[in-house]
Amino acid sequence: MYKKNSGFTLIELVIVIVILGILAVTAAPKFINFSDDAYKAKNQGFFGAFSSAIKMAEAKARVSGIPPHGRLTIGGTKLKFYNYWPECKAGHNIHCSDDNEPEDGKLSALECNQVWDALMQEPNTEYNVRGDGASDNDWTCWFRLKDEPSIGFNYRATERLLELVDPST
Repeated sequence: MYKKNSGFTLIELVIVIVILGILAVTAAPKFINFSDDAYKAKNQGFFGAFSSAIKMAEAKARVSGIPPHGRLTIGGTKLKFYNYWPECKAGHNIHCSDDNEPEDGKLSALECNQVWDALMQEPNTEYNVRGDGASDNDWTCWFRLKDEPSIGFNYRATERLLELVDPST
């Protein structure tokens, strides 16, 4: 009447669970890329803030009664507007003079950063910036994350365009 037990011992089960845990810890990061999601979320946050700042600057320009290509001081910086969108810091740069003529819409990286600084009220530390002052490209300012250069946004005041750039979408 001796009955033989069948099944696994507690030690065997613990060893299997430990091995599965080790495999999960080493394999999960290869299947789940959290950093890409974090970069996208970071970019979307900055894009939303920049977009809101553009719209607030436009509203302030319209309420202030300036002409569409006028000038207005925002955050201590005198900005030149193109069709009520901030184009550049007035009177300080190659492509942005302080006369009454609309500008060519071609800005340097410095000029793009000056618009950022005035609108966001803090220096740009997250993005590499490129302007199109030396070329005939469609966009004025390219903002690309320093950590992930394929993600960012484009801004062009002369055409009132603000475009999110994310190659995975």
